[in-house]
Amino acid sequence: MNAITIDTDEYILLSLHPTTNDPLTWEQVQMYKNRLYPDKCFIEVFPPKSKEINNLNERHLYHLKKYDVPCLTELDTVINFTIKHKII
Repeated sequence: MNAITIDTDEYILLSLHPTTNDPLTWEQVQMYKNRLYPDKCFIEVFPPKSKEINNLNERHLYHLKKYDVPCLTELDTVINFTIKHKII
């Protein structure tokens, strides 16, 4: 696994590049993220179709320094919500 990090004033970008053609599982991404940044919460961005670039086997995770992105275990119980469901 090759990992590249870019650390700016606004964010940390963690790019994971496997050395094989096998896609990364969620568990593998979490393991590599934890090896480098065990105490930080990262997010993965899924861009609009018009900005998609999907020609390499790689994953990009961001830690946004100016925003406190909560982990799911830190979220309060949601009381008022609407469920939207689409069959795709």
